[in-house]
Amino acid sequence: MRRITVKVIPNAKRDEVLEEREEDGRFNMKVKVNAQPEGGKANDAVIKLLAEYFNVSKQHVEIERGHAGRTKLVRIETL
Repeated sequence: MRRITVKVIPNAKRDEVLEEREEDGRFNMKVKVNAQPEGGKANDAVIKLLAEYFNVSKQHVEIERGHAGRTKLVRIETL
C-alpha cells in the first residue's frame, strides 16, 4: 500500500500525471484532469487516471482526504 499526496488541476486541456522529485528526495505528484470540479467528476477522473498510471483497478485507489480541495491524500493498494 502506498499513500501519496496529489495536487489536482481540474479543467486541464488533457488528462496527465506528472511526477516531480525535490532535491531533498521528496516526491510530488500533479494530476491534470479535463473534468469539472463539480459533483465529484474531477475526483472520479483522478481515481481513473491514477489506476491506469499505477496499473491497478479503480477499486484499489481511494481518496482518503481532500475530497473538496485540490490537494488530496490518495491510498493505492498495490499487489
